Amino acid sequence: MLTITEIYNNCGYDSSLKTDFGFSCFIEEAGLLFDTGAKKEILLENLSSLNISKDDIRAVFLSHDHWDHNGGLSLIEELNYPPVSFALDSFSEKTRNMLLENTDYHIVSGWEEILPGIFSTGPLGDDIIEQSVAVKTGEGFVVISGCSHPHICNVLQSVRERGRVFGLIGGLHDISDSDLSSLFGISYLAPSHCTKRLSDIKSSYPGSFVEAGAGFSHRFF
Repeated sequence: MLTITEIYNNCGYDSSLKTDFGFSCFIEEAGLLFDTGAKKEILLENLSSLNISKDDIRAVFLSHDHWDHNGGLSLIEELNYPPVSFALDSFSEKTRNMLLENTDYHIVSGWEEILPGIFSTGPLGDDIIEQSVAVKTGEGFVVISGCSHPHICNVLQSVRERGRVFGLIGGLHDISDSDLSSLFGISYLAPSHCTKRLSDIKSSYPGSFVEAGAGFSHRFF
C-alpha cells in the first residue's frame, strides 16, 4: 500500500482542514513531505488534524523555490532529528542555507532514485526550474507535481522514458493543448492547487478525473 495524503491545498476536500494557496503532500510509508505550503502554522495544524506527527517526517522534497511551496519550510527547525532533504542547485541562498543548517542536504542534478521506489525527475525547465516526484507502483509511476512550470507534457515525457505513468497528482499551472493531450492514457488524474483549464481536463478525461484537495488520501498498490 502506498498512501499520499494532501496536507496543504487551496482546493478543499476535508472540511476539518484549513485551505490556503499552496501545496504539500505526504508519502506516509516513506515519511516524505513533498513541498511545505505557504504557512508553517497551517501546515502544522493540518498535519495534526490528520494525526500525522511532524516527527513522522523523515525526508523533505522541494519541487521549486516559490513561496507557496516553501513557505512552511521552517518546520524543519522543530523536528527532533534532521530529515534528509532533496533540493535543486538553482534554489535561493536563503532556502539552501535553511536546508544546510537543518537537514541532511542533498542536491538533485538529474533523474535519481531518492528513496526506495521514489524518483526525482531532476531539474526541468529553462525559466522556472522545477523537479517532480515519480513513485513506482504496481500499475506504473504516480507523478507528483508542485506546479509543473516546465509544462506537464515535458514532466511526463521525462518519466515515460522510464516506464508507464499510471497517476498524476498536484498542480498543473499553465495547460497548453500539448499538455492536455499528454494526459491521455493516465488512469488516475488528480490535479489541483494552481491548475488552469481544470474544467477542460475534467471534461476530456471524465473516467480518470479525481476530485482531490486538502485532506484527500490517494492509495495505490
